Amino acid sequence: MAENTDSIEFFADCPGWFLKSTKAIDTGTKPLEVAKYLAFVRRNVDIKAFTFLNLDLAALSKAASKMTEELKGISSLPVAYKRMAAKDGKEAVESAVMGEEHKKPFANAYLFRMILENLKLDYTLHPDRNRIFAGCADGIKNESKGSKDPSNAISFIAKYGKWVSIKKMNIREDTKPEEIAAHLTSIRLTLDKKAFEYTGLNAAGPDDYVASLGKMRRSAENLEKAINILNSKATDVKVAEFSKGTNDGGEVARIYLLRQMLQAMKLNFDVSPEELTSAYPNLKIPMPPGRKPKK
Repeated sequence: MAENTDSIEFFADCPGWFLKSTKAIDTGTKPLEVAKYLAFVRRNVDIKAFTFLNLDLAALSKAASKMTEELKGISSLPVAYKRMAAKDGKEAVESAVMGEEHKKPFANAYLFRMILENLKLDYTLHPDRNRIFAGCADGIKNESKGSKDPSNAISFIAKYGKWVSIKKMNIREDTKPEEIAAHLTSIRLTLDKKAFEYTGLNAAGPDDYVASLGKMRRSAENLEKAINILNSKATDVKVAEFSKGTNDGGEVARIYLLRQMLQAMKLNFDVSPEELTSAYPNLKIPMPPGRKPKK
């Protein structure tokens, strides 16, 4: 990245993974275009955090497909969750961790993530959602083939206006898989925060709204209550309020509300920094400004 030039770059070069991606930015670049690029990088980073934790992701994906057979839409999510919490879900998680009990929270998160994917429920921004990113120029340059000798590094470097973010990691022979997952999680947290911000959504409103609903423990019954709230007329009014000045018909606000409600119930769909530090107490994960670790 040239000095004083706005640009966003993601680079990963390690065994089994190479991606070099750059978003060129000029005076005409719109924040929504930046949000689209961050969403693209996010989709690459989040899945790799699970991969580096050495779970049997194929078995979890197969189990999620079975649990979502004949199910459609958000109203069927509690049914799928009940199946996940039942015998078949527990056996799939047990198999995926291959005897490493401390990895069960991550296996559960991946299983729930795939259930959301199969039900076509957006829990984060997708770069291919035309209603959100209609008319956005890509300006993205991607390379997916590296050299025979990987540099063993993962970095994210961003400069856009007043926002500057630099996250670099060199992977050594003694680098542990969970350290790589922690680095990717740190990048993902930053991407989530800034991507929603650059869509024009003011997260304070949805955050306050979710907080006003009170605490709900993780259960199929509370999940059903949360979905009923999301589908209520009161929430429709709030979504319209949160979406003033945007052209996405409230889609971004609804995605954000769903993810915040799920996270409030500790229904994880990503590698959670809290779960990482619980499973690996010596890990340190830098948090984006303004984000406090959940207890």
